[in-house]
Amino acid sequence: MWVATNEGWVSVVKQRGTDELLVRARSEAHLICVLLYLQEHPSLEDDRIFIDLDADYPYRMYVTREEFKRYMNTQINRIDYDNFKASVPDKTYARALNDVWYTMYQWGIQHRPTEEYTTLDDYGMVYDNERIAYEEE
Repeated sequence: MWVATNEGWVSVVKQRGTDELLVRARSEAHLICVLLYLQEHPSLEDDRIFIDLDADYPYRMYVTREEFKRYMNTQINRIDYDNFKASVPDKTYARALNDVWYTMYQWGIQHRPTEEYTTLDDYGMVYDNERIAYEEE
């Protein structure tokens, strides 16, 4: 899972052979933001972050699912903006997020509704193995 907040971008995967999650970042500062939200008394003295120089995401740390749920809940509760990209203080990171937005916008063009498409069936979408029609407003 990719998680983009206005403080950083992390990738989260299940650690092989355990139930722990591996949170990874390309910027140490982004992972430190996650770490500080996990701690009851935020401190940089925590040595959970480690580096794998051979990985595409070199900064890494293991967390429990419960810890990551708390982190995500905190991030949800912190949403106070009406424009995500404008809420990002790091302008270099904001430009990278804009590139992601643009790429996904381009991908989404083929999925945009048109007047001839009025139901999910027209888009070929399936939910729980059932085709679902939109409710008429």
